[in-house]
Amino acid sequence: MTDEHADEGTDAHAAEKTAKNSACGNPADAICSADALCPTAQASGDARFTRWHSIREASAYSGLPESTLRYYEQIGLIPLIARDPSSGHRACTDDNLQALSTIACLSATGMSLTQMRDYMANRSNGDEGAQREIELLRGQQEKLDEERRFLAVRSEYVALKIRYWQAVKAGDADQAARIGSEASAKISALRQRGSATTQTE
Repeated sequence: MTDEHADEGTDAHAAEKTAKNSACGNPADAICSADALCPTAQASGDARFTRWHSIREASAYSGLPESTLRYYEQIGLIPLIARDPSSGHRACTDDNLQALSTIACLSATGMSLTQMRDYMANRSNGDEGAQREIELLRGQQEKLDEERRFLAVRSEYVALKIRYWQAVKAGDADQAARIGSEASAKISALRQRGSATTQTE
């Protein structure tokens, strides 16, 4: 396993733990209301009119740990975090929060860092970018569908093991043997599918 894949796995685990508190509920990757950023600032880019948010606030808003925000900044997934001119402290703008909201949602789906980086880069690329987003999301949907099928087989195996032990408890050796054979076939299929999945990742 490469270092990048190891980092992705660690980050995905952190995102999964905080997904329930993330900003994924915001429609269309948007944040708050139209007054989130002063119109003057939108037109001029003047930092004096920008609403600033501390790193702690950004973490609470997105549901991502501060350490994850720093990591995302280091690898270029999010822009370098600026400093609030009034305090000199590192702070996020509303645009940063919008990006973090999107990233939190993508991370919660299990997207890799590479996929998330591509998604963020394509958001402003017109029709070509939109097509790329569709392809990325369809690919992720296919991956999740496969995981769902894999999970269903695992659930079936657990159900068989329950029936097996119920038969053992009831003293029905023949029934236990039949269920045991069926469970063995099921787990064999699971192992083969798991091995194939590992080889393709």
